[in-house]
Amino acid sequence: MKNITLILVMLFLATSVFSQIRSGVIAGISDSWLDKGLILTGYGDQYGLKDKKWEHKPSITMGYGFQFDVKKSFVIDAALLYHSRGVHVAYNTTFTDATSESKHLNTLSFNGVINYKIWKGLSVGVGMEPTWYLDTKIADNTISDALDFPVIVKAGYNFKIAEVSLSYKYGFETLYKGVIVKEAAPRDLRLSVFIPLFK
Repeated sequence: MKNITLILVMLFLATSVFSQIRSGVIAGISDSWLDKGLILTGYGDQYGLKDKKWEHKPSITMGYGFQFDVKKSFVIDAALLYHSRGVHVAYNTTFTDATSESKHLNTLSFNGVINYKIWKGLSVGVGMEPTWYLDTKIADNTISDALDFPVIVKAGYNFKIAEVSLSYKYGFETLYKGVIVKEAAPRDLRLSVFIPLFK
């Protein structure tokens, strides 16, 4: 994962010399949740996840990005982003002792995506978004902070004055680990707008 990130960064630096460059602000909203892997249950379901799911929560993204035009068909995105990421956890350690907590976590990420233009302003892309979760304190979480290297897929349309895109972020690193839930990786579905300020 780290080697791929390094290759993407080098590619951005190399192509920026020969490409048209745009830069500007990025703002977005996300549907965020944790995908649970290992869940402990026992004593006739006395403890565990009673509803078998955790709620989705909204997140906010802000940042600054660059777009590099490569030839006629490819555009490379690079951005530094801040997320206020919504998280919700809920479980029971006994029949009566229930835990349910929501919080917004502070995260920083570097977004790198290679896009292919398929029709007019429409493009699709794939890349990575290395993400550092600065504070993961929520409901007895044993993970103090986390560094993840999620894969991201994206579809966007460039309206010249702005680009609107929808992206799905698939995280691998466990963001929450507690008494009942032992594995929970982040997932995000994000709608964002890139407004170029300099061309």
